Amino acid sequence: HRALPAYEEPPALPGGYYYIINKRGNPCPKCLPFVGKILIDDVYSGGSKEDGNYPLLSRAMELGLYHPRCKDSHSTYFEGISTPPDDHFNEKDIEEIKDGYSLEQKRNVAQHNYQKYSRMAQHSLDKENQQKYAVRAKYWKSEYAKYYNKRNYAEDKRLYCYGDYLRDELGSAKDNNSEELAKIIADVRRSGGEFILLKNNTKMVTNVFRGRPGIIEVDENASIGAIRHEYRHFLDDMMNGNPGLGYYISDNDRFWEYEKRGYEEELEIAHNLGYNGIERRILREMQKRRKEIYGE
Repeated sequence: HRALPAYEEPPALPGGYYYIINKRGNPCPKCLPFVGKILIDDVYSGGSKEDGNYPLLSRAMELGLYHPRCKDSHSTYFEGISTPPDDHFNEKDIEEIKDGYSLEQKRNVAQHNYQKYSRMAQHSLDKENQQKYAVRAKYWKSEYAKYYNKRNYAEDKRLYCYGDYLRDELGSAKDNNSEELAKIIADVRRSGGEFILLKNNTKMVTNVFRGRPGIIEVDENASIGAIRHEYRHFLDDMMNGNPGLGYYISDNDRFWEYEKRGYEEELEIAHNLGYNGIERRILREMQKRRKEIYGE
């Protein structure tokens, strides 16, 4: 039986009165006492105290389970069939969970403000306001990076950004592929993300966030190859449910697949246009990137 988000009413199943609160890496403090526990679902499926020697879901909810913006979820538990849950947390686990939750909240605030001021800087009609909001966006971006630094993300060499090999041949997408660029920007923003063209930006990057669409940042003169590369990352992250950066870098195979798909967008262009030299350079870069990801 599939896991269900907190806001979705579970189906009433014969004998399906037991639910496990799924154990995840960083539950919030309010839900922590119930994570890995079996509860009798007297809220959605008609269970009652007579169904077993387990706490009631209604009581757990009174004590804070499934509070607003809760990310914890549950799965159906069938006695004698399902694997018994792991509900053990030692003191170190609990401290790490509390620290991680606090850090996540600070990251969320920094992310929200970075996105807000980036949009205001880009869309404001007043030059003075553009500069003012750009300064604020830069500050909140550094705050966001600082909180990731605490988990050593910023020191991870696997997050290195590379260049735009197709630019010399194709020119800028702004000048030569303006229609496609406009469609991509519109789709990103329609999806709830942001697309930012920066002056003299030396890196091309798609910032991914947990629970929210990403932000694409590219040089204003980036080629359509670099644009498609980052747009592929944006789309793949959306398809994955916007799980956050940790989802990718915690698994080398997953991280490499995510990176490889971006390069394949550039490779396709180089191959179709017969730019054999550029194609070989991109392939060499992919090999180097793979070694970085796998630590070879």
